[in-house]
Amino acid sequence: MTAAPYAFPIEACLSSGANGTRLNSYDLSLWLLAHLTWPSDAVRRQTYIDAHEQDFVSYAIQHVQGRASEDQSRRHVEKTFLRPLARRGGLKRVVDAPPLEVLIRDTLVAISDWMLAAQRLYLTAQLHSHHDDELSHKGGASIGKALALMADHGLGRTPSNTSWADFKPVAHIAAGALQAALEMHTARTMRHALYMFHPIEMQRTVGMRLAIHEVIYQDPVIVLARALAFQNFAFRHRSAKRTQPLLPTSSTCLLIIPGWKIPPVSEFLPPLPPAMISKLINRTNLEKGYWSK
Repeated sequence: MTAAPYAFPIEACLSSGANGTRLNSYDLSLWLLAHLTWPSDAVRRQTYIDAHEQDFVSYAIQHVQGRASEDQSRRHVEKTFLRPLARRGGLKRVVDAPPLEVLIRDTLVAISDWMLAAQRLYLTAQLHSHHDDELSHKGGASIGKALALMADHGLGRTPSNTSWADFKPVAHIAAGALQAALEMHTARTMRHALYMFHPIEMQRTVGMRLAIHEVIYQDPVIVLARALAFQNFAFRHRSAKRTQPLLPTSSTCLLIIPGWKIPPVSEFLPPLPPAMISKLINRTNLEKGYWSK
């Protein structure tokens, strides 16, 4: 699957009101999930948005029926939903959209794949933020070391390489969702996420995978903010043996939000458990050149 360069359509998530332009959280959630599930398929992403529109219009029609006369209900639905859709040229798309349940199932299935891409970037950022000095004699933080950590926990290179190829354009968004879910989990348990789940464990924990889906709907602005931080890191970081950044701007889903002040990832990423770092340092069965890639 080859991805062409494109920008996240933030303008589709903006709404205007008395207090000026603001992000529409619901639309933002849909677009985030659409990009994470189909990073290289613009048609499928739009179909997902259209199916939600269809579902929402159906709900609105059912909601107004019985509350007013049939004529009033028809005028309300036309004015509020159908005419705006027609003006945007999306009425036929919405009418022809497939059942939403099928597409939602696709988003739930895809989480396991894009989480592998997220973890590769997330762990590299953790290593760079907190353990670069410890790993300096082995070239510092790198993708190779992140893969070694994943392999130690049963997430081998083959599936993660496939996921990286398919979901690399949105790895920063996926990592942002992963971090936002960890923060939500921490807030709920009032305990530090480091001692509850580290990101590798989340891959095998169904409840935490669902928490990632949940946080995209409940707090997509935090997901977007964290994704911007990972994007900044990925565009700047280069390991000892690589001249190219982790994510090339030519094939990444670019997040451009003017005026946002984005903290570095080191401000919110926790360090990894000492036992994991010790095992990583003492690891001897890595293939040649794997450490610094």
